[in-house]
Amino acid sequence: MSQVFLPPYSAPTFQTGISIERYAIPTPELDEVPFPKSGRNPVDVSGFSAIPPMSPILQPATPEGRNGRSPGVAPPMPTGKPDALVQPQTRRSSFPALVGLFFLAVEFLLLVRLLFFLFGAPISNVWVAFVYTVSTFFLLPFLLLLENVRIPLISGTEFYSVLLIVCAIFVYGFLSRILVRFFKALLNSH
Repeated sequence: MSQVFLPPYSAPTFQTGISIERYAIPTPELDEVPFPKSGRNPVDVSGFSAIPPMSPILQPATPEGRNGRSPGVAPPMPTGKPDALVQPQTRRSSFPALVGLFFLAVEFLLLVRLLFFLFGAPISNVWVAFVYTVSTFFLLPFLLLLENVRIPLISGTEFYSVLLIVCAIFVYGFLSRILVRFFKALLNSH
């Protein structure tokens, strides 16, 4: 939609007409019609439009998005100068992904221990013994924490061990989310 520019209003300094009525208020008379009744531009003698058609006025550019471009705008197309349009991109750190992968491995190890425990896998098997040995290291903080809390009904039962492993899986998952987001924010900020 094109913008409309109206000239500022200025009252005429001369008397535009003589009022016949005795109590009439003098008002300026307009010498042009503000909006022509036909939708066409006035035409001069040569047949061409007296008022040139206006090109639409573009809106100002929107603020830049996260990736340095305006939202909703396609990236510029290369025009034979590939080096001129290539912008150096900062390389994101892979440390947060490694932290997330580590916690995922710990959660998987605890889940395998839980499945071995529920299905009664023999500890004489080398892989089962390895999973129990390594996962005990990650369960140790929870064992020490719950050592001081005595629940007489479930202490020393299988339900206690299952509950401890499930709680450890949830806590490591929650800790993983927090640490990964923290490291992403810390390492990718400018």
